[in-house]
Order: sequence, then C-alpha cells, then structure tokens
Amino acid sequence: MQCDWDLIRSILLWAEHHCDGSYIVSADMIILSGYTPSEINGHLKLLENSGFLINDYGTNSKQACHIYFSRLTRQGQHYLNAVRNDMIWRRTKSVLALISLPLTLSLVQDLAVAIIKSSLGF
Repeated sequence: MQCDWDLIRSILLWAEHHCDGSYIVSADMIILSGYTPSEINGHLKLLENSGFLINDYGTNSKQACHIYFSRLTRQGQHYLNAVRNDMIWRRTKSVLALISLPLTLSLVQDLAVAIIKSSLGF
C-alpha cells in the first residue's frame, strides 16, 4: 500500500473531531469522500503501528485485520498540529511532491514543522 498523506491527515482530523475515548471507532464508521473503507482501514493500521491511535480493543474476531480505536495519542495530536493549517499543508505537500524517496510520518511532521518555523521567521 502506498501512503496517501492527504488520507492520513483527513483521518486524524476526523478522529480529533469525533473521538474522545468514550467509544470504539472502526474504519467503516469513518466516511471520507473519495476513499473506501479498505483504504481507510489500511491507513488506520499505519497510524496504529506508528503510535498515533489508542487501540485498547484488539481486533474484530471476524475480520482480524480490522482496526478499532478510541482516540488519538499525544504523538498523533502533535503530528496533526503540525499539518492542521491548510496553507502549511499545501506547502508541505508541494515539497513532498519533489521527493522521490520513501517517507515516514515523522519526516513529514518534521518538514511541516520546518515550514511553520520558516513562516514565523525562525
């Protein structure tokens, strides 16, 4: 699966708005225009494996690879804070388009933070 950085950002924005830790969320509950539940679930796995989601509920016994979560972790919130602003996100994506190397969530976050610092004059 190729990482869709827009989908990652959209999932995190959705989770921040809808998840407070009081109930369980799964991929089929997340409706994002242009994405299938399978694409969303694949990116939820990436976010969970990266420590961005709280998953205290394991997996569904009928669908062993279906991710369940209740809220963002502090690390997930920090990433979202770096890419939340639309202008910063557009600038980050324009730089990402120039890079042909594999990227990680932490590198994308570092790039967004560098763009924020640059826009603030640091």
